Amino acid sequence: MDLDRFYEARPVARALIGTSDEERGLIVSASNALADLLACDCAALVGRALVDFVHPDDRRRARKEFARLVVRGRATYDGVGRLLAANGDVRWLTVHASLAPDCERQRLAVHALAMPVRPLSVKVANARRTSSTDRLGVALDLEPAALTRSAA
Repeated sequence: MDLDRFYEARPVARALIGTSDEERGLIVSASNALADLLACDCAALVGRALVDFVHPDDRRRARKEFARLVVRGRATYDGVGRLLAANGDVRWLTVHASLAPDCERQRLAVHALAMPVRPLSVKVANARRTSSTDRLGVALDLEPAALTRSAA
């Protein structure tokens, strides 16, 4: 997959996640954009646990937010997270999740946009840090990878 072109187009990656019975936590349907991000076939995603694709460091938080949404402790979730592609690549995403209103069975609708980021080394991040509150912005280089490579 040509990530520069993918990030330029920025398609929304979508998934419906089951919330009850035998579907709980499993991908019921997924978009081609999500399959591309995860470097696998769209059909191969259906029936798999979404948390299997969440970066190990983000899994606990993902499970907690899933549970809060399902029991209606929250109406929506908006945040930043990481997925782990089948080939081992980490994909940073902005995520919006909410209960899907138009399903005969209750399901969680997850919409995500890929962020064209490159993690910075600790040394570079510390050199750019201006305060203790800008850690996320500095820990990630939010410039498109193509622009950064051509400038180097």
